Amino acid sequence: MKIEYAILRKLSILKPQENYNDNIMKYFFKTNLTNYFKETDDFDITINIKDNILEISNITTSEEYIVQKKMNTIDFINKKTNEILFHIKNEVNNISCVDNKQIKTVKVNKENEVYSLVINDNNKNRLITLTELKVKISNKDYFEIKIDEQKPSLIGLSLDDDKYEQIFNYLEAKINNEKKGVKKRLRSLFG
Repeated sequence: MKIEYAILRKLSILKPQENYNDNIMKYFFKTNLTNYFKETDDFDITINIKDNILEISNITTSEEYIVQKKMNTIDFINKKTNEILFHIKNEVNNISCVDNKQIKTVKVNKENEVYSLVINDNNKNRLITLTELKVKISNKDYFEIKIDEQKPSLIGLSLDDDKYEQIFNYLEAKINNEKKGVKKRLRSLFG
């Protein structure tokens, strides 16, 4: 089992009992945990009911972490230094993940399967938003993603694929390409 799935499963036991969008949570945990766990690392997760936390050990590196759940927030903490490494906040229509480099917010409109990913890069103080992402499942073979009036992109699905992770990664790549495009235009203007 992958670590993000194991954490989410055990997190549901902690109080308070809240509804999070599991697909967004998997994306946030997976992208942030790559800084602390490699695919090949062995790990151990203990539920500490008394303190209402998860204690996570990276057996390969001997690093220890804590996941603490409070009302509308989840903190991933370095056990030794007590530093919050990243912080997930659950709000009405979106979930945000804050680390020391940036803030990622995924906004959801479940009825229309519309997702927006907002990345606020603290170093550049730049806020880039992509909205109106439409996802269409067709015969379970592919899904179509389209931003505003652009030509749709088709992405294949296999049984093991997580469509939501692909969607968020697609959005993140679009944001990064948009940043690179802005830098190129600025270089050509000020050469």
